[in-house]
Amino acid sequence: MSNKDSNKDSVLAGILFGLVSGAIFTLLYTPKTGKELREDLKAKANDLPHEVNNLLGDIKDLYNRTSEVFGSLSKEQYEKLKVALAETKKTVKDKMNNINNEKTQTEADNV
Repeated sequence: MSNKDSNKDSVLAGILFGLVSGAIFTLLYTPKTGKELREDLKAKANDLPHEVNNLLGDIKDLYNRTSEVFGSLSKEQYEKLKVALAETKKTVKDKMNNINNEKTQTEADNV
């Protein structure tokens, strides 16, 4: 399992734990009769798979959008780096030519 998969699993486990913990906390601290509480628990338990599927869909959408944004940033950064390297290469080449020309001129002057 890659580190990326492990991170996704950890995030998903954390979200699910938070959902379940929040639901339990809410149910335990809400003043209801035993019958109302059981009905609420049953309804929440029945809705949980649907809610998890919705949440997973939202997480996948967010992941895809985030990947696209970072992917485009990476391409832009790559293009900027490529241009910068080309400019640097040209500058170094020009300076080397200037140095060689000055050296040649100095040698010609000395002769």
